[in-house]
Amino acid sequence: MLLPKTRDSLADALIWPMQRTQEALHCLAQHRGWLPKDASAPSQPDVTESTIEQHVDRTARWLGLEAEAVRATYGEANQLLHDAGPALLRLPNAGGTPRFVALLRSDWRWVYLIDIEHVVQRVERQTVINVMWRDLADPQRTRIKPLLIAAKVGASQRARTEHALLSEMIGPGVQRGGWLLRLPPGSSLRLQMLEARLPHQLSLLTLSYIAQLLLTVLAWWLIGRDALSGDFTWVRIWAWALVLLTTLPFLLLSSYAQRQVTLRIGEIFKVRLLQGALNLKPEAVRHQGTGAFLGRVLAADVVEQVTLVGSLITILSVLQLALAALILSLGTGGSLPALLLGMSALLILLSLRYGRSNEAYSEVHRAMTNDLVERMVGHRTRLAQDDPTHWHDEEDPLLERYVRLQTRVDQDEGHLSILPRSWIVVGLAGFVYSLATQQPDARQLAITLGGILLALSALTNMTTGMQSVFDVRNAWREVKDLFAAATQTNADPRLQTEVELPISRNGCDNLDVREAGAPSLLHADAVSFCYDDRTQPVLQDLNLRIDVGEQILLTGPSGGGKSTLAALLAGLRTPNSGRLSLWGHEENTVAVDDWRRRVVLVPQFHENYILTGTLAFNLLMGRDWPPINADLLEAEHICREIGLGDLIDRMPAGLEQMVGESGWRLSHGERSRVFVARALLQNPDLLILDESFGALDAANLQATLASVRRRAETLMVIAHP
Repeated sequence: MLLPKTRDSLADALIWPMQRTQEALHCLAQHRGWLPKDASAPSQPDVTESTIEQHVDRTARWLGLEAEAVRATYGEANQLLHDAGPALLRLPNAGGTPRFVALLRSDWRWVYLIDIEHVVQRVERQTVINVMWRDLADPQRTRIKPLLIAAKVGASQRARTEHALLSEMIGPGVQRGGWLLRLPPGSSLRLQMLEARLPHQLSLLTLSYIAQLLLTVLAWWLIGRDALSGDFTWVRIWAWALVLLTTLPFLLLSSYAQRQVTLRIGEIFKVRLLQGALNLKPEAVRHQGTGAFLGRVLAADVVEQVTLVGSLITILSVLQLALAALILSLGTGGSLPALLLGMSALLILLSLRYGRSNEAYSEVHRAMTNDLVERMVGHRTRLAQDDPTHWHDEEDPLLERYVRLQTRVDQDEGHLSILPRSWIVVGLAGFVYSLATQQPDARQLAITLGGILLALSALTNMTTGMQSVFDVRNAWREVKDLFAAATQTNADPRLQTEVELPISRNGCDNLDVREAGAPSLLHADAVSFCYDDRTQPVLQDLNLRIDVGEQILLTGPSGGGKSTLAALLAGLRTPNSGRLSLWGHEENTVAVDDWRRRVVLVPQFHENYILTGTLAFNLLMGRDWPPINADLLEAEHICREIGLGDLIDRMPAGLEQMVGESGWRLSHGERSRVFVARALLQNPDLLILDESFGALDAANLQATLASVRRRAETLMVIAHP
């Protein structure tokens, strides 16, 4: 084992140089089980300190992973290392060269690092913390140790006291960190479930539930046998009580496992749906209104909550039914197992009937939700232009159908709820018949009674589970395209590793774009595009070249394809034919994040939004969050340049003022300038403004346009003639 000699240093073999970071990331992914053991590592390009972040991000994408930059103060270091694995953590520079450690996982005391020989080594967590902050912590320790000795702080408290003092002395502003590696939301569900340890939790849930059932049956058999035979003794009563107490740990264990399964599946499901919503193509939802989106949100909540609870209940109820049938066959036997099988079949038939009626009801319910929201949004227009005598012409028939279907669903649900109770009558009748026709002993009678009660619980749970299954099936139709869209990507990550884009205004690479022979910034070659619901293309055989420093005005009639062209250039749509290239690299070889970071579009007003949050959040959406002081100062400076200084001064909290529908209301012109400022703060290679000046008066238009032309080196402005 290559362990350090002291708690203030790491063995050289545990430290990865900057030129081997791609190999370190590959090893982390392999040891985590995200890549096959024989998967080859990508070739390592030349990396500098200024390009290390972009390099890590591209390598992670090549491996099919995500890399998230994280930072923490000295006081947060323990939590960072506890939650980080797998991660690439940066150490203080030695001679100006960045160095890293590859952290695979951690526990309450140890962290497990991968050395340069690809072997996992165990190291104390505090050792890694000491090395990460050594340049700042060592000078302070020389001052702290004499104080601790003078204060006679005990050895057991010294480490904790020293850590608390260092947290204050180093300060919250000094941060160290690295990159967390994780599976993207659209990755294999099998890998995500393994990473969340779902098979382990499901096995724990199943085994603990089976043990709980068996112990419960045993307790019933003990007390039932003694009660029916009249042979009570204290020994048997204590045995019965002991068996009941033994079920308690398994009950708690099954509850814990069920909660863990629910939380972890819910997390995977939510993240995947969110990624799907971000990946969904605009034309896939453009025909839907606000109410339809609200219906999707409600359906997603139903799928998440009901799937987890309902599926688990259904699976466990099947286990209960199987065990109940076995117990009944071991008791008096007779017709009881067959009766239980018949009740189960009847339950399935009633559930199918409930599913059909619930499907029709759900469709009407979604239609009413959409109609209600759309009418609320357009209430003012309706008051001004719609005849009140006809307001309910469409609503009343829909409401009548809704009530009729709701009544049918309630009736089917009532029939389902009665069925488990009917089992008591059927089961007891079969029990009495067996008692009259046979001569069972006390043991058989106790077993039979326990089987009847267990079957009652199983049928009750199965009823609830089957209702949940059909509720989920109906809700799933609303969200399945979001779930599938999470796997969509615009580029092959293995091609992206060969792409080295030139320098951008936000600083990525070191190639001067003005050097001789440099490719054009953006080039469209014979590009055509047609919407799915149209037969005629909006754009056909378009050729366009945009070079650095050009400022282009694009005019044309409404519906002529100007906004469609802007969306294509910004990477928001994909052409049906032809080629788009950025800095000489075709669209399928450039990651969508790179493309959209370098070509920034400010859409038309109706397609752009102020989100409920602070003004600073709305301005700095294209940058890292939370922002640093320099970002906030730059955002305020740009706002004052384009005439938003009075707005900032009026708002009590300045840039921290809540804006949006639930906050400070912005006028049309103020919103337009916030959209422009948001784009300028992203420092794009190419800025495209789609009718962004229509709501501005002459003075604000002049100030905004002057700021845009000064800050955006390459610019395209779309406007009406």
